[in-house]
Amino acid sequence: MNVEVIWYDGKTSRVYEASLNFSETGFVRLTADNISLRYAIDGISVAEPVGNLKPKIYFPDGSNCELSDLSAIRPYLPKTSGLFEFIHRCESKFIYAAGVAVLAVGVFAFMILYAVPEMARQIANQIPPALEQTLGRQLLDTLDRLVFEESRLPLDRQAQLSASFLKSIDSMNSTIDYQILFRSSPKMGANALALPSGIIIFTDEIVELAESDEALIGVLAHEVGHIEQRHSIRHVLQDSVVALLLVTITGDISSISSIGAALPTLMVQLKFSREFETEADDFAIRYLQDNNISTEPLLELLKSLDKKYDEEDTGISNYFSSHPATIERIKKLKRR
Repeated sequence: MNVEVIWYDGKTSRVYEASLNFSETGFVRLTADNISLRYAIDGISVAEPVGNLKPKIYFPDGSNCELSDLSAIRPYLPKTSGLFEFIHRCESKFIYAAGVAVLAVGVFAFMILYAVPEMARQIANQIPPALEQTLGRQLLDTLDRLVFEESRLPLDRQAQLSASFLKSIDSMNSTIDYQILFRSSPKMGANALALPSGIIIFTDEIVELAESDEALIGVLAHEVGHIEQRHSIRHVLQDSVVALLLVTITGDISSISSIGAALPTLMVQLKFSREFETEADDFAIRYLQDNNISTEPLLELLKSLDKKYDEEDTGISNYFSSHPATIERIKKLKRR
């Protein structure tokens, strides 16, 4: 068996026209001009074709040869990795390439839709409370600089609402230490936010818009739902896949601090996924029903917000604009 090749001696830039002969069992003889070299088959290595690159055979003396096809001499060559053969088949036949492309899309979709969210959930539940508190304080400082002003609500009104809200949270048997804060925010308007440390912020605008404290209790329960299920941390982790994979691979939760400096900015821009918002809505509805609190006040508040803002997007993480469409939420509350 003879095959024509292009041979490189590995010492100069010269290119030789050569031939390989496999007639001697266990050996290959290379002939080029006045050169004749004999190599043991088990001492050579083969590079499979990839893309437009031709296959190559590498010899133990540092020389190598390039040929157009391996199929004729493959029975004489050392076995290569099945992976390389598989890649070559995928590249050489459209049906294989199409199948691999479909498989890759499927794996990618699985990672994004299921694997990454589950990793984020597992890691978020293991974050130490001290780290959450640090992140919460950093985020609050950022929000106070960018979008919040000092609350104009009377202090006795703030105290009354805080006492009512904390009493409601106590009945939820939570292990998180919650803090209720009030801020004015013309930029955000009627809004409520849950920070990862257990801080819940109500804007003056939403307090003034609500026709009753029962409506605000519904908003509070929703925000508690976000905190209890670690939605903020999970969302940021899902959007920071590199950090997520780092924690998953190393098991070192403290390495999440590598994104700690950027986290406040990320969370200011955060808009929860529809799945997270639906989970928080369900948490709120269950709480209201379990405590014999009507969902009607919250329903009326949603209607007022829908009328006032018409789902306006402020560009800032907004309790209402980032929720499932308000009309859908109204219908859901009516069904309850």
